[in-house]
Parts: sequence; structure tokens; C-alpha cells
Amino acid sequence: MRRVTFYLTWLFIFSLPLDRLALPSIGRVTNMFGALAIGLGVLSAMTSGRLRKPGAILWLAFAFALSALLTAFWSVSAVDTLERAFTYAQLAAIVWIVWEFARTKEDQQWLLLAYCLGMFVPVFYLMDNFVAGVRIDQYEARFSASGYNANDIGLMCALTIPIAWRLVMNCGGVVRIIAAMAFLMAPVGMLLTGNRGSFLASIVALSIVPLTLPRTRRSLQAVVLVIVVVATTALVVPALSWNRVLSTPQELRDGGDFGGRLAIWAAGFRVFEDRPLLGVGAGGFELAIYPVLGNYQGAHNTLLAVLVEQGIVGFSVFAALLGACTWIIREMPGPERKFWAVLMLSWFIGGLSIHWQYHKLTWLLFGLLAAQGGLRTGRRAMRGSRSNEELYTSPVALPQRT
Repeated sequence: MRRVTFYLTWLFIFSLPLDRLALPSIGRVTNMFGALAIGLGVLSAMTSGRLRKPGAILWLAFAFALSALLTAFWSVSAVDTLERAFTYAQLAAIVWIVWEFARTKEDQQWLLLAYCLGMFVPVFYLMDNFVAGVRIDQYEARFSASGYNANDIGLMCALTIPIAWRLVMNCGGVVRIIAAMAFLMAPVGMLLTGNRGSFLASIVALSIVPLTLPRTRRSLQAVVLVIVVVATTALVVPALSWNRVLSTPQELRDGGDFGGRLAIWAAGFRVFEDRPLLGVGAGGFELAIYPVLGNYQGAHNTLLAVLVEQGIVGFSVFAALLGACTWIIREMPGPERKFWAVLMLSWFIGGLSIHWQYHKLTWLLFGLLAAQGGLRTGRRAMRGSRSNEELYTSPVALPQRT
């Protein structure tokens, strides 16, 4: 039963980039796989009695979900708050599933591979729209997959970069080929979306290359892969897309409005000043800023969304959750620490221009970090016999699970 739960978790993560895909009378496939994994995971834990002792990330994830639920008592929209609180509870359960059923490094590599595989689908549709000339804005060269938010795909592509690079460096065989293809497509997809926040996140994400480039014969292969990526982006991405993402420094210097975000953020802080301690209620950002802004807009900033919706109390819990993630990264061996520091910093920077506090990928990262923290003792034992570089760069094909 535990094995089946892991497979369902793998399918859930594979379907994350396909979150917009829905089946008749069933709904989104991501929700279906997530519900099945949670249900079977709970049943497996109850029947086997094999439970890991919860860590700080898991406790704080459920505490954040509970704090969101409590805001229903004073929310500007109790219906939206209850819906958001239910979402947070499901996401916290996913953190538990990953923590409980991805106990080994091999398990976690499989889950990272699932995400890379899933990313091929939206990027394929993004490229299809690019070839067909279907833009999301007639005045700019911005593209997206049909039914997807371009900003979301941009950040998902940015986060794919360090994940794919890790698999290229750690794995062999078919897995390495798939990861190399994902590493190639991610920057192209990100640039085609024209999202400037994702572009900044990608710059951080690409730092994984010089930070972990192996000093072995495989370094030549890695350099060739990077050259191919640079050449592909230069040839495929149109000049208008380059002009948009490269306008970020000028936007900062000239005090631009960042696509209307400054007005949204100002309205958000106005609302926060009125209800600083407890917030307006989880999921209530759009309704709360309407009297100030005159229209409904998302926060376009993860931290601001949490601060306005759940106040200083809820924000403190979320900040503690991020702090627990940072602490686990700090305690990791060198190669793992570099990978996770780059990945989470990329997420953080990307989250400053979009609201990802309830995005499934955000909580998957929390779950993987929680599970990673459970490997620290084993990793310290391994470090006695193998160097950090060997742990990171040894080509190991993912074996079939039995």
C-alpha cells in the first residue's frame, strides 16, 4: 500500500504542470491524484502504524492552514476564506505525503523527475502557440500555453532549470537525457512568456551551473549542454521577448509600475494598515482592495498576499515555515545545500511578482525539503566515505522500484 501511495504521489507531481487539464465529471487530474494519494496515505499509515515523527516544516504547514481557517471568523468573504483554508489543508497534507513516503534520496529523485516530465506538456503547447503566432498580448511578443497564466509558466520553467541540472549531474541513462532536454527547454519557455520576475528568478536558477560544475571529465559534457542552451535561446526567442525581459533594469531605474503592480501593492498596504494584526481573511485580497483600487486584482506578490490576508499573525507562521526551510538547507552537505539554496531563492524572487502562496509547486518544495531534512543523519554518515563532489556528480541511473 505504501508503494501504491508513492506511485500516486509521483503521478500527482507529474500532473502539477498539467494543473489546467480537467476530465469530464472528474475535474482536474492534479486534484484527483492528490486526493487519491492523501486518502491512501492516511489509510496506509493507519493500518501499518509506521509514521515518521513530524518535523518543523510539517508542523508549521498545518499551523498555517489552521491560521487561515481561523480568519473565517473575521473575513471580508467567509466563503472565499473557507475555500482557501481547505486548499491549504490539502497542500499541508501533500507536504505530509512527501515527508512520509519519500524517505530516501532515490525516492526524491524520482519525484523531481516526475516534475521535469510533466513540464514537457505545457511547454509543448507554449511552443505550439509561439510557432502559430498566438500571443497573449497583441502589442508584445509574449506567449503562453492555452489556458495557462504566462507568469505561472515562466516561474515553473525557471524552477525547472536547477531541478533538471541536478538530475543531469546525478543520474545516467535515459533519465539524464530527459533531464538534459528539460534543461534545454526551460530557459526557452521562460523567455517566451516574457515575464520579468521569472527572468530574474532564472538568473539565480542558472547560478547552479557554475556552483556545481564538476571538475571531472563530465565537465566537458556539461559545458557543451550549456552552449547548446545559449545557442538555442539566441536562435529561437524573438527580439521583442528579449527586449521585454531585458527592460527590467530600466524599469527599476525609471520607477515603472511593473505592469500595474505598484498600484496593486499600494492598495494592499492601505488595506493592511486598516487590519494589520489578523488580516482580511485568507483568499480575501481581491475583494479587500476593490474599494481602494476600483477593480479586482490578485496580489502579484506572495509575501504581501499572506500579510494582507492573514495579518501579522498568519504572516509570522508563514515566515517561520520559510525559516524552517532555510535552517534545513543550512544543515545540508555542500552540494545539496547549493542546490536547495538556488532553488528556493529562485522561488522567492519569482514569488515577489506573482502570488504563489497557495500554488501546489510551492508546497511540493516544502514537502521535499521536509523529506530532505530527514536524510541529514544518513548523509553525514555517507560523507565519511565519499566527498561532497562525488555525492553530487556520480552518474547513477535511477533503478526500477521493486
